[in-house]
Amino acid sequence: MQKTKTDEMSGIDEKIAKLKARKTLLKQKQDKQERKDRTHRLCRRGGYVEGRLSGLTRLTDEDFEIYVEKVMLTPFAKKVLAELAPPPPDEPEDGSDNAQDGGTGATEPANEAARHVAAPTPKPAQTATAPHGADGGKTGDAAGTGG
Repeated sequence: MQKTKTDEMSGIDEKIAKLKARKTLLKQKQDKQERKDRTHRLCRRGGYVEGRLSGLTRLTDEDFEIYVEKVMLTPFAKKVLAELAPPPPDEPEDGSDNAQDGGTGATEPANEAARHVAAPTPKPAQTATAPHGADGGKTGDAAGTGG
């Protein structure tokens, strides 16, 4: 028996509904994986920074934001970042992220206290000694014994 046009359209509608449901499921899985990847990246990078700058653990969240604004959002830091990871063509050249400031383009710190904190003076580069052990601190112990 041959299907009527109505039956055929109903079958197509069912297939469309199934495909839409599958697409939604795949999108949800993709979003979940992207969130997991971002969380892992943030934890790994945050742990690295805290490991290198142990004083950060004593800062409040507000003081940490001030530190980031004064140290990591400098023109020099932005230049180094641009050299390591050039911005995509659709991103502004100054590296500003307008999503953080509501799209206003504001570069002033949101915190009044941050405007009055002096920028840290850079330490001279060490040339004659290895930093924290001959292995560069990669083994985790100060003696560099690997155990």
